[in-house]
Amino acid sequence: AGAGAARGRAMTMDLRVPGATTRPDTHGNYLHQGLLRKEAEELISGKPVGTFLVRQADGGTAITMVLRDGSMSHFKVLNSGNECFVMGDEEIRFSSLDALVTFYYTHQITKHGDHFVAPV
Repeated sequence: AGAGAARGRAMTMDLRVPGATTRPDTHGNYLHQGLLRKEAEELISGKPVGTFLVRQADGGTAITMVLRDGSMSHFKVLNSGNECFVMGDEEIRFSSLDALVTFYYTHQITKHGDHFVAPV
């Protein structure tokens, strides 16, 4: 595993998404500073499944994503020391937000197999 690789649950459970491609070179293109939840929803409304963005505002960092059923979901990103993780998935920790985003291109972020496909 390279620098910034995930640690924890991924070692014991295979959460890879069959046929998922590795992340394209979109470093930082997913990040929206000061974007509110409602604005994030408006920005990705009607986009294809797997479309996502990361927003940073006064409330912290969150991911907004279009799920398989066409609905949207919000995932809170938390920090612990020099690591970050998705709330509810604390076993997998990352050295950076970029490492977290890269991981969820090929690993499911929901129990239904949703994963990142393209940023907006």
